[in-house]
Order: sequence, then structure tokens, then C-alpha cells
Amino acid sequence: MGIPDTSKAKGKYGKMIVTARNLVAAVMASARKAFGQAGEKLFGIANPFCETFQGEAVIEGDNIAQFLTTRTNRFGIAVTLPKTLGGLNDAIITIAKQLVEKTGTVAGLNAQQIKRIAVEYVTQACVVPVAAIEPFGTYIARAQDYRTAMKALNKAEQAANPEAFANAKDPTAIEKALAQGRNAWAKVQQYLAESAHLAALRTQIGAPLLFTGIEAWQEVAALAVDTRLAVLDEIRVLVQQRGNPYVDTATVQQAIARVAGSQLLTGGNEFGVTVETAIEAMTSSRAMGIVPNGGTQVGFDRTPTHAFGATIGGLNGYVSGKATRKDGRTIGYAFDVTEGVSPLAPFTVPIAVTAPRQQQYA
Repeated sequence: MGIPDTSKAKGKYGKMIVTARNLVAAVMASARKAFGQAGEKLFGIANPFCETFQGEAVIEGDNIAQFLTTRTNRFGIAVTLPKTLGGLNDAIITIAKQLVEKTGTVAGLNAQQIKRIAVEYVTQACVVPVAAIEPFGTYIARAQDYRTAMKALNKAEQAANPEAFANAKDPTAIEKALAQGRNAWAKVQQYLAESAHLAALRTQIGAPLLFTGIEAWQEVAALAVDTRLAVLDEIRVLVQQRGNPYVDTATVQQAIARVAGSQLLTGGNEFGVTVETAIEAMTSSRAMGIVPNGGTQVGFDRTPTHAFGATIGGLNGYVSGKATRKDGRTIGYAFDVTEGVSPLAPFTVPIAVTAPRQQQYA
């Protein structure tokens, strides 16, 4: 799978531009073929949605070899470009393999982790300004610290998911887990602020709800189960809008007020929008390709993918189903969206990374 090099795209503006979302998608597919499971998890998150990646690789003069040479000269490890460059994503994998071979073992990392870090390193080097590229030895040490902090951050989710609120009996253990999570979040932010290379494609982080005190946590725990799930969902909305995962008593009370307000609507649903009102909202949608079919069904006819998500009609719910590759250009989807929030869902929030990243190198 390579980035197409067509005569129509080549040379018209004296350069070629590969968007980060396309580059990451192609690299992940190539990495899976080359490395197996090591290609399934990049940039510290599993299966990232490619639209969250920002930036672009700008290849001046349509010269991929020169583009890569300029960057690999800063790697601190000599690498050889493939004689035949079938595509930028395949070249990235070839270079990453060489970095893995020449680096050898690294204390605290297994072979799969080293492969993963090498792939993301070369990929980010294509997007970050040349002056921001770190030697691979520096990057892998920093990435290791980052992963340790992310592991601690992920553990904090166990103190702020629905199961914890239902079953936790030791407030001291909860307080300790949340404190460790807040410390880990601070370290993650620090590492991203220190390295434009590390932060280049980490534009979002899935963070758990980090309650700032046991009082706020206990206020949520005291709620009835259905109300608690709705309040937690509103808290996630609030912290994402605010841009950090901290949850204090004021945030909890604001979320409770929002849920109470939703119950003033017809039907008294804690989540505000029901499956009936969602269908009605879809029927009234002006999105291209929406085909109403009675009061219980809506069809889609060539609706743009970027507009499809909005057709859920504001329903708070969870998706179950499958996506199947049907042919070279088609993916078949079959899924159900269930009203409410799954009590088994991981309670993390996508928080936008505000690290300075590339501006200092402009």
C-alpha cells in the first residue's frame, strides 16, 4: 500500500502534500503487515481515529528521496533509503526496521515496543519541522518515560469508571489512585511540552476523569445508577470543553444540573435525547443523502462520511456492530446505537494536546 504517485498530482505546484491523517492510516496498514501486533498501536493509543491527526508532510519538488534524506540525517543513526521508493509509508517502515536493528535491546522495552516507537518516530519526523527532529536515542528514552506516565494515567481510570463507583469500599485507595493519575497527567503534559517531535502527532490524549478530591468522587458515587451514568457522561463533555481532565465539586454539580434539566424534556430521559427524538432529528436533517422512510426508519444515499456522525441526532449512546471490507473501495457497516451509556465503557475523555510542538521551529 503506497501513496499514489500519479501524473495528475505530481509537479503541478512544485510540491506534494501528504496530510497526517492519510499518512498515519497508510503507515499503520504497512506496519501491521511488517510487524504484526506492533503495528496495531502507535502514538500511545490503540487504533487511533486518523481524523484526529493534524499537520502534513510537505515534499518539495516531488522528491521523496531528498525529503527523507534531509530528515534521516538528523536521526543520529545511519540508515539507507530503499533503492525503489514505492510509497512514503513503505519507506517509513523500511527505515524503522533499520533503526530497530541498529538500536538492539533497550532496558525496559520489549522488541514489539521498540518497533512501535521506531515507526512512530519516523512517521512524526515526516511531519515535524526538520529542526525539531531529535536523535533516535534521545527520542526512545523520552518515549519510554512518556509510556510509563501513560500507563500510570490509564490505571487511574480504574478509580473513576462505573464499576469503581458501584463497588469501591476504600476511599483511601481511591484517593491514592486519583493522586497518582493527576501526577501522571502532569508528567505527560511535561514530556509533550519538552519535545516537539514527541508531540507532533499526539494531538489528543484519552485521559480518565481525575477527581481533585474524594468529596467530588463521593458525590457521584451517591447517585442512583442511571443518574450516575448520565452525570458521568456530562462530566466528560464538560472536561473536554475545558481541555483538562480534572473534576472538582463544582464540575460534578454542574453535570448534575444538566442531567436534571434533561429530565424536564418530554419523556424525562436523563440523557435528553431518546431514540424517538433522534430518529425525528435525522428525518428533519438537511444533510446530503438523508432519505426519510416513515417515522421509524431513515435511509442514507451517498451521504458524506463527515456528515454521517451528526445523523445520530444527538443521541447519547453506544455502538455495537461490525465493519467489513467488502472490496477495494467499500466498507460495509452494520451496527446498533443503544440509548444511554454502557456501564462497561472505559471512562476516558479525548483531551486536545496544547503543547507548543512546531511553533517554536517555524
